[in-house]
Amino acid sequence: MSNAIFSIFAKTPGLSACKTRLAATIGKEKAEEFEKLKRQWSSHEAFVEQKIKMLCQTHLVDYIEEVPFKGKPDNTINICGEYIVFDAKSPANDDLSNFPKYIKRETDTLKKYASQESVRKEVFLVVPSNTIEHISQLTYNLGDYKVYVITIDSLEPIILSLKKIEEYEKQYSDGLITRGKPNR
Repeated sequence: MSNAIFSIFAKTPGLSACKTRLAATIGKEKAEEFEKLKRQWSSHEAFVEQKIKMLCQTHLVDYIEEVPFKGKPDNTINICGEYIVFDAKSPANDDLSNFPKYIKRETDTLKKYASQESVRKEVFLVVPSNTIEHISQLTYNLGDYKVYVITIDSLEPIILSLKKIEEYEKQYSDGLITRGKPNR
């Protein structure tokens, strides 16, 4: 089955003529399975966005709706004057054997964000918790930038750690600390 069939199906709402023909060609069960997976991916993306927005509101972090740089990442926050990108990724089907390859391909495409001047050189791919055990490589050092593969459960500690760095930067710029020690 080609990816083009999936794309056509995934973008066709309701029972259009094309969707009806596809169901007739590949079978109703397969067509329903594709629809279920489409909903799963959409649900994951929406849940990640909702969670990040909630965390930003709770911890007083700026969630950026419209980024001032090229591209449109799923989620972007601003901490310490840097834009931090969190892209939601979900497998295309129940066969998770290809998901690690998909994640690897996606890490290469994130350069479009990381190469921007005001974007932090660490980008996060947020995957469903039930997929993480199938991904052997969770960190990609791509020279100019790093990509971390994380789950929704890791969002809060990561955002809080980045927020803490912002606090240290402010204390340093205010002269309250030098080389990590309080000024006396």
